[in-house]
Amino acid sequence: MSSVVIVSSSPTAGSRLEAVTGAFNRGLLTSGHAAQVLNLRDLPQSALLTASFDHPAIRRSRRLVSAAEALAFVVPCYQPGGSPVLREWLRLLPDRAFARATVQLVGVGAVRGHAIGLEHIRTRMLVEQSAHDALPVCFLYDHWLDGGEALTPSAADHLTSSVNALSDALTPTPLATLA
Repeated sequence: MSSVVIVSSSPTAGSRLEAVTGAFNRGLLTSGHAAQVLNLRDLPQSALLTASFDHPAIRRSRRLVSAAEALAFVVPCYQPGGSPVLREWLRLLPDRAFARATVQLVGVGAVRGHAIGLEHIRTRMLVEQSAHDALPVCFLYDHWLDGGEALTPSAADHLTSSVNALSDALTPTPLATLA
């Protein structure tokens, strides 16, 4: 089984991003891939802001990332460059932290222009962190999320496509189908 980590930059429990993270995780389970969820909001802000590489929570997050074959990021896209917590956390990762991993980004925003920030994050992960592979981004409009666990059909379709893309990237192609 592949090692998958879902990095959530949801600011609060019960938020729309949390619902998306849960739906993504359930989709991965349905496709046969268990994932660990890393909630960035649970990391001590003081450790993030002071770049405390030795803090146990930061060390744990770095170990999770370095061992992962796939990383899915669920992020808000309301600010240019993404979530401040995500930006600070990315600065604490070693160079080439994603070199072994396939990266999937799922972002939530209000208008299509917010997706530009998601593409910026994807580019940073490809260049600065040397991601093994970065799948196309998945952008969800926040009005597709009702604030609860349920997603509208549009959100569910987009998220299912993302989960399937990541699952396909993790599932080796049998040699017989390549011939």
